[in-house]
Amino acid sequence: MIATAAPTLALSFIARDLHISAENANLVTTVFLLGYVTGPPLWGPGSELLGRKYISLFTIGVSAIFNAGQARAQNIGTLLIMRFLAGIFGCAPLSNVGGIIADIWDPVGAGHALGIIFSCSFLGPVLGPIIGG
Repeated sequence: MIATAAPTLALSFIARDLHISAENANLVTTVFLLGYVTGPPLWGPGSELLGRKYISLFTIGVSAIFNAGQARAQNIGTLLIMRFLAGIFGCAPLSNVGGIIADIWDPVGAGHALGIIFSCSFLGPVLGPIIGG
C-alpha cells in the first residue's frame, strides 16, 4: 500500500511538469486505487486455478514494469494509464495474502502472521509520503 500514497508529496511537481491543475494531479492516487479494486476479482480466482506463487510472481513483475513506465511518463494520460495498470497488478499480493497465510500456517499461527501482514498494509499509506518524499 506504500505505492498508493508514495506520490502524494510529488503532486505539485507532477502538476507543474505535466502542465496540469493540482486537482488533475490528484487523479494519480485515485486511478491507482481504482486499479487496486479492479484486480482482486482477477487474481483471487486466478490464484486458486494457477497457484498463488505463479500469480504473485507474475503480478509483481508486471507491476514493476508499469511502475517503471510511470517514471518515464511524459504526459498525464500515460501516467494515469500506468498507475491504473500498476494498481491492477499490484493488488494481487495483498488480495491473496490470506490464502498464502492459510497455506503456510495452521489456524493458531495464522492469526499472528495475519496481524503482522495487515499492520504493515495499514502502515503503507502512512509511510508512503515519507518514503516517496
